[in-house]
Amino acid sequence: PPPQDIKPSSLEYRTLPSTKVSINSLDAKATLSVSARCSPDYPYISYLDVSLAELPEYNLRIEPQSESGLKGIDFGSFPVVSTWIKASINSALAEYLSPKYITIDVLAWLKGDARFVTFAEF
Repeated sequence: PPPQDIKPSSLEYRTLPSTKVSINSLDAKATLSVSARCSPDYPYISYLDVSLAELPEYNLRIEPQSESGLKGIDFGSFPVVSTWIKASINSALAEYLSPKYITIDVLAWLKGDARFVTFAEF
């Protein structure tokens, strides 16, 4: 018999529903390394150096914000989505693992200066 024409799936031309999502619950357990540089003047701590000793353990609940049929579904419970989200979060948090750390200028923070955090490495 002659070869049959293969037609593209009708799904190729359809779009999946899109929706905004929100993190409705975040439970985290982290071990931090914090050191403080003291000052004789108020607020008596001039700088805080903060880093993660290890990647934190966390659970999160991710739900759609729209009133679509997806309302109430926890996207974080789907293994593929959960793995991708956790890998993305862990990748971002790796920037704060020791020996890397952030320095918080406490006085600038209290004054409302938006540039009160700097990043460094031991």
